[in-house]
Amino acid sequence: MAGIIRTLKRTFVDELLQKSAIPVDQGHARLTMRLKRDRYTQERYIVLGLVGATNYKHAELDADEFHALFEAMRSLQKAMHIPTAVPPLKSGDSGTQFSLTSPQKPKRPPTACILGCGLS
Repeated sequence: MAGIIRTLKRTFVDELLQKSAIPVDQGHARLTMRLKRDRYTQERYIVLGLVGATNYKHAELDADEFHALFEAMRSLQKAMHIPTAVPPLKSGDSGTQFSLTSPQKPKRPPTACILGCGLS
C-alpha cells in the first residue's frame, strides 16, 4: 500500500522540471517523458508514460535505469541503420545478383609474363 501512495505522490506532487511527448502508434497514443524532482530529497528521476485513448501506463526510472534505457535505445538506433544482406536467389530464379561489396577490378597478368612471354 505504501508503494502505491508513494507512486501517486511522486506522480502528482513532485516538481516537474521538463517534459516531452512523442506521438506513437499512428497517432493513437503518446509516449510521454517527464523529468521530475522529489521535493524532499531533491532526487531527480524520469517518468515514462504511454497514454492511449482508454488507458495510461507509467514507469519511474532512477538515473541508472534511465542510463541503461538510453544505451539500449542507442544500440537499437545503430542497428536500424545497418544494411541487411540481400537474400540469395532461389534455384531457378534468373536475375541480376547484387553484392554489397565493391566490384572486383579485373586481374592483370603477372608482370613477369608481360615482360618475358616471347613478345618483342
